Amino acid sequence: MALLINLLTSLRGRINRAKWWLGLAIIGITNVLGGLLLNPDFFTAEELPPPSGPDTIWQIALLLPMTAITVKRFNDTDRPAWLGYLFAPLGVVLYLRAARAAMDRDRRTDAAVVRAAAALRLLPVRVHR
Repeated sequence: MALLINLLTSLRGRINRAKWWLGLAIIGITNVLGGLLLNPDFFTAEELPPPSGPDTIWQIALLLPMTAITVKRFNDTDRPAWLGYLFAPLGVVLYLRAARAAMDRDRRTDAAVVRAAAALRLLPVRVHR
């Protein structure tokens, strides 16, 4: 259990591809389950609803594990670790743009942003050597 907590919270060290996929699977499953519990309309509504407060907090909480496994994987592939830190602000920007577009139903041009952010919520970032 300590190894799993270290995998998802520590920003130091290296992980191989198998551990990266394990961490990504854990984060993906918890992301979907958290979304179902905290914002169930996200998966059933015809138009994407605006995120709820608890869902937003859940997404922010998942930034640490995603950043941790990304930074460690970059370290393992001898890429600069600072590149892994760029994904968290990018995720926040996409999430906020999607939330703004969902709350402003009159702006149909942002619908593509909402769909892209919803797709990014379920797609992994691939880091290969």
